[in-house]
Amino acid sequence: MGVFIARRFPKHALWNDDATALLKPDGSELVALTAAQVQAVARSLEQTPPRYRELRSGRSVVGWSLVNNSGATGAMTLQQTSPFGEPAIRIEIPDDTGNVDVIADDLAINNFTAGTGSLIWHVYVDDELAIKQWRVHAGNDTSMTRYISNTYNLSNNNLNRANGHHIGSLNIDNATENTLLTTDQVNRFRLRFFGQPSGDGATRFVWIRGVYLPEDVTPWMVVTVDDSDLSMWTRFHPELSNRGLYGTFAIDWDNVGTNPALFVSQAQLQEMHNYGHDIASHNRANTAYPDESPPTAQPSDADRLTYCTAFRYTRNLMRELGWNRCLGYHPFVQGAHDGALADAMKAHGASVMRTTGNGNVVPFRCGLQSVFRQRKLGSGSSLATAQGWVDSAVTRKEDFFLMGHVLDDTASSSTTWAQTDFAALLDYAISKGVRVGSVSQWAASRGVVV
Repeated sequence: MGVFIARRFPKHALWNDDATALLKPDGSELVALTAAQVQAVARSLEQTPPRYRELRSGRSVVGWSLVNNSGATGAMTLQQTSPFGEPAIRIEIPDDTGNVDVIADDLAINNFTAGTGSLIWHVYVDDELAIKQWRVHAGNDTSMTRYISNTYNLSNNNLNRANGHHIGSLNIDNATENTLLTTDQVNRFRLRFFGQPSGDGATRFVWIRGVYLPEDVTPWMVVTVDDSDLSMWTRFHPELSNRGLYGTFAIDWDNVGTNPALFVSQAQLQEMHNYGHDIASHNRANTAYPDESPPTAQPSDADRLTYCTAFRYTRNLMRELGWNRCLGYHPFVQGAHDGALADAMKAHGASVMRTTGNGNVVPFRCGLQSVFRQRKLGSGSSLATAQGWVDSAVTRKEDFFLMGHVLDDTASSSTTWAQTDFAALLDYAISKGVRVGSVSQWAASRGVVV
């Protein structure tokens, strides 16, 4: 009658003989799929390791240069051991005076802004509190006569304060400045690092692994929903299940079952898990990690323990209920975190953490990253805006995490989106060939442990 598809579909689901519908155990139709949906489901089962072309390697200083600006005294050396497990360029930034440019020239990328161009960079930061941000530039010549640029915030934004591996992109969709002509070559790539006092006089290090061009990859739209709103069950679940799709629902456990008019119940979550959705720990309550201003003030070890304990409490309850899928996933409450919290969360079992900072996910070496950015569903984002996220993901060969909270008839607040728009977005993504699914599905496809 059909073939059981483990984890990608409800536990009771079978394919009919021509693979156009999912069936219940008695053979009756659970949901009919359009041709486009059948193709999308097939794609979602494929693993596609992202492929990238290396433009300039950090395994050698050849082709790189360093420029100090406004009194900075940075230095560039090649170290034989590095966080990448191979020789790599290390940038030393002794203080917060001025800024330090790390430059790769003679890239000769033709027509960068005319089509699907995107530059990928991979760096490693030892101490995120010691680096305010970096500006990413790509220019047509060594004088940057015409250029494209954006800013990657770090310690100056509590939604992005992660140490370790950082992998990002520069293209016309995420640029804040763009004066390049569509006929211009990109010849210079520049990372401009701004240091920040670390409070202890320690030297700061940034490691450079390389600059890359992405090759074709099928992107993912990962559906994540936070908190415990009843619309998880009444609106999100029906829209996803009607299309044979899955999402990841991160729960504030102390709200579960307390008010049937507002919050999901344990029984409803059990049904959602049985269907195939991920159920993960948001925390016990919607209490965020303290937002301090480094380096003069930082959260304490006690703050970190309090936060991690709440995460572990909810996760352990889920494990006892047999909800073992995707328990390494955690969206930071209100996005707040720093490197010390990310490290502590890893020690408590988290492996994929999502912030509320805006951005796509470069699917290159995803397994090295710990904290991922998102696209928020709420009154601040129209359906057209959300469809633009899909278009950008397809064009720039990137994934993105949706962050939802509440579905209603209209987008009435910053965390509430219209159910009809959510349904239309799912259909739009499918029609564009984007994989739509849960964190666990995305992780399996990208080689990430969760």
